Amino acid sequence: MGFSGHLVVTRSPLPEGTYPAEDVEAVPGQWVDGVHVTRVFERLGDDWAPFEVFVGRLAQAVPDGFLSASILDSDGAVVHVAVPHVGIDRCWLNLDGVVSHFVVGPPPFDEDGAMLPDDEIEVLDAQTERETVEYTARLREVALAGDAAAEACRTWATASGLEPAPVDVVREAIEARDVVVEETFDRLLGALGVAAHSGMPGPTTSSP
Repeated sequence: MGFSGHLVVTRSPLPEGTYPAEDVEAVPGQWVDGVHVTRVFERLGDDWAPFEVFVGRLAQAVPDGFLSASILDSDGAVVHVAVPHVGIDRCWLNLDGVVSHFVVGPPPFDEDGAMLPDDEIEVLDAQTERETVEYTARLREVALAGDAAAEACRTWATASGLEPAPVDVVREAIEARDVVVEETFDRLLGALGVAAHSGMPGPTTSSP
């Protein structure tokens, strides 16, 4: 079972009471002095409302900016980049993994549990593939990608007093395809000058 919830990077600690205390813990790691990395447990699924509620509350609690990754069962994540006087941008980590939680094909069997004929399964699979392509395209339209995503992350890092790597290095980190998406976020933190090594949760981590 993968990790579900949020990883938040800030210059100031999260104010007490921002989220339930039992759902919040500090993430160990070799962080740059003054940087706080926090793990917030939350079971996320195929509903975008909790993502928006989380980011809205975080923006109110930490007005000096943040970088967060909202993670779906370690498969994929939406990264929010908040910079004072600039706004909040977003980008994806392993978008295919995110889409897999929102587009789920029908089961290949009937109401009695009997397998459907091969030709019917092929039709269902083709339909699911079309829906996956369409939904992926929709998500790409509402987030930054490529150099634009990398520049947004670098802007946050610079505003936070960090020394990020060049655009191509940050982009490579964002576009990495690790099996566990927390490792991709870890790569991104390294490229942004947050840390050389961290204690990100592995694929068996779950909410206490």
